[in-house]
Amino acid sequence: MNFTAKIKALFAWIAKTILVLTAGAVAGLLMLLVVYKLGTGMIYSHILESLPILEKEGNSYDIGGIEAYITDSFDDAYFLNQAMVGDEHGLLKTALNGYAFAPRGVDSPAEALTECLKSGIDSPDLTVGAPLVRFWCGYLVPLKLLLKFLTLSQVRMLNLYLQPLIVIMMILLMIRKGLGRYVFAVFLPYLLLGPVSMELCLAYAGYFYCTFIPCVLLLLYYEKLRGKWIWLFFQITGMAAIYLNINFFQLISFAFPFVLLCLMDKRAGTGRETTIPEGIRKFAVCFTNWFVGFAGMMIMKWIAYAILVDRAILTDMYNKIVFRSGSADEAGNAISRWDAVMKNIGFILSMRSWIMVEIIFIILCIILSIKYKTGKPSVKTIPLSVFMVALTIVLIIFRYALFPNHVWTHEWVMYRLCAIPVLVFNVCLIYNLFTSSL
Repeated sequence: MNFTAKIKALFAWIAKTILVLTAGAVAGLLMLLVVYKLGTGMIYSHILESLPILEKEGNSYDIGGIEAYITDSFDDAYFLNQAMVGDEHGLLKTALNGYAFAPRGVDSPAEALTECLKSGIDSPDLTVGAPLVRFWCGYLVPLKLLLKFLTLSQVRMLNLYLQPLIVIMMILLMIRKGLGRYVFAVFLPYLLLGPVSMELCLAYAGYFYCTFIPCVLLLLYYEKLRGKWIWLFFQITGMAAIYLNINFFQLISFAFPFVLLCLMDKRAGTGRETTIPEGIRKFAVCFTNWFVGFAGMMIMKWIAYAILVDRAILTDMYNKIVFRSGSADEAGNAISRWDAVMKNIGFILSMRSWIMVEIIFIILCIILSIKYKTGKPSVKTIPLSVFMVALTIVLIIFRYALFPNHVWTHEWVMYRLCAIPVLVFNVCLIYNLFTSSL
């Protein structure tokens, strides 16, 4: 492809990307407007039925005393507070602000929620505030719809049933596509993400669905997606990751599908090993499209808010980004970027039971490769594997160091990004130890 053709292709991609982002933003806003218009009477009644559970859990509920499985009741309570807000303060403004009920003199979301449930949403002591302007809050679309018919406990049970079904479907598809040997390599990092927390916690459920539903779709429709449509697949995945979640560890929604794509490409290839430049190019193309979808969808929210509600949001978002990338915590105390990195890595090092399972996995892989004589690792496969593991480690450390305030404040979820280097390492380990039988 000559230079002129490359320029034309670039502008064509930009035009299609703008079209996709615009369509996504319009669809996202319309869905929010619809669910806010449906009313909140039944939603309030169904959340009220779960009041004893909410009072017991408080702001943070520790399951079994394992630090890795703390549910995010803090954010769950905020989501439920948002779900009970209707369109009384203006449909468009409410949908774009993501308002939550804020009882006077109450700062904690869990306490605010219980106070709201006890006093009733028509109480004069309640005010609508605590807007989450910088995010779409698209999780309110499924949450409001579910709470129209189900209690919070029933929504949690639905997640407990649905998420394992998706996991089983993904395992069966991996086996069917000839990737059965990678099942444990992929799902050990999934355990690091905390499946118990994900299934019980609304704040984590979105990350699960935005990560593993794309994996299932990729396995199902790989032949149609590869090449021509893979850019759109990763753009939509990035858009969904920011629309349905708040900004914690969405990078996993890129990492898991991308690793599966690499494995599927290898199965469908000619047998020639991928070179490091080829691996870099594939990573760059897929990650660029995911990031453009992710960041572009977020920026589209800010643009929509600036046009329809208040232009000052653009300045506010700039200041927020500067604050999150600064070297100070919420109280203004100085923190170094290295401290922010080590605080998150420290969470992983404290998870001794998970580390032990990972070590057992590595030892078993080595023993099986020796017992069944699957062959020595190819000299051609090792450089790319080492490079990809090193690249993911550097990228995660860079992510931690780039926004020290953010990862310092939210280390109880941000440490889960370390699942990405573990995922790449496990897959590369299997690939190199069993390369002769691929």
